[in-house]
Amino acid sequence: MTTFHCQLDVCGLATFNDEDLRSLLPSLTDGDGQHFRDVHSLRTRLVDLLRKGIFYMPFGQPCDGWDPKTGCPGHAEEIAR
Repeated sequence: MTTFHCQLDVCGLATFNDEDLRSLLPSLTDGDGQHFRDVHSLRTRLVDLLRKGIFYMPFGQPCDGWDPKTGCPGHAEEIAR
């Protein structure tokens, strides 16, 4: 069995319409821990991340093997019997 850690798809989020992004503003923070004030500032940050080659962001601390281009590599887990 393989476990994958939760991650945010930056490219996918960038395709959300303004109304959907607006509903996420209270849940997302910039690199300094501040909430985005408006959709424009969030969209600008998403485009900036994509330009830097960051396609995935982890929820919480990055796991072992984390890569911002591919996300969580998956982790083999032994199945308890």
